[in-house]
Amino acid sequence: MGQEEEDTRRKEEAGALKVRTDEDSEYLHANCPNPLERGLWSEISNLELEGRTQVRLLLEVDMVRERVKELLDTHKEEFMSKAQELAVLMKDLRATRDKDTRDFELTLRNAKTSANEMCKKSMHRFELGVKQIIPFGLKVTVDYDQYGPEDFEELKRHLLDLQTELLEVEADMMDAFEAVIARFEDDMANAKVTYQEQLAKSFDELRDLEKAYGTTLKRKLDTLSDDRQQAQGESSDGMYGAGLDGLSTSAKSLVQVLDNKDEYQKLLTEWNDLHVKRLDETEETHKKREDSVTTELHSKIVRAEHERNRQRISEIHAYVQRMVDYIDSHAQPQDV
Repeated sequence: MGQEEEDTRRKEEAGALKVRTDEDSEYLHANCPNPLERGLWSEISNLELEGRTQVRLLLEVDMVRERVKELLDTHKEEFMSKAQELAVLMKDLRATRDKDTRDFELTLRNAKTSANEMCKKSMHRFELGVKQIIPFGLKVTVDYDQYGPEDFEELKRHLLDLQTELLEVEADMMDAFEAVIARFEDDMANAKVTYQEQLAKSFDELRDLEKAYGTTLKRKLDTLSDDRQQAQGESSDGMYGAGLDGLSTSAKSLVQVLDNKDEYQKLLTEWNDLHVKRLDETEETHKKREDSVTTELHSKIVRAEHERNRQRISEIHAYVQRMVDYIDSHAQPQDV
């Protein structure tokens, strides 16, 4: 292979990997099972009982597969179709929840902007009053003939009034936040209920598909087992050799499981139960993840807003202290 072909191959592999990674991230964000063949279908269909005959290998033996191929293909198609329906539904629900989050953030941001503008205007009015007595600049000259100690005290009284106003605005901002977050909590709670209901419904359908598949598969293999027993009298090899010509040793070992109906039916039942159990576990995993996502989002929002509130109150007190110091540093001494 030439260097150019090698570069092309690596580029294609990198592109395919990116597509798979993006798809996985998309399904993770929507908190739904990956409906692609390498996703939920692969996870469920490849499950096997430990230390037991591998049903998947049994079904791949030619003489068995020709009896069950149509059933396998139909089941795979129906299973993946249902998983895809679930993925589309979960993506739609996630899109709705993402929009609810953006709407909440926009409402909160607008409330903060309004509160900040109100505070800025009040601070600007106060600072204009300060400038009348103490001009701002590098070289500050106060007309102590015109302004006496009572004027500086008046400024500090106005400053305390401003502090009260700023703190009240911040208190109103927190009241607004509590009202907005309460509505958002309701939206999240309703969305979670909808998500879990749809998830349960979809997984019920997947479990029904898996159970129906297991039942039909048993019937198919029962027919094959009966045919093998019927062929017993026609084969010089007896029952255990019937129909095994041309099969490998491992394939013969697998097929001979069918000669004991109780054994293979028990095997199929446990194998099918294993698949259904994994669907149960997968559903529970996504339910818990949804609980975790909504809890973490709520905690993150509340934590950030409380931190902003503490910082804002600290900023107000720091501003007031700076202005007190500024006024005091330019106040006319009592003995002047």
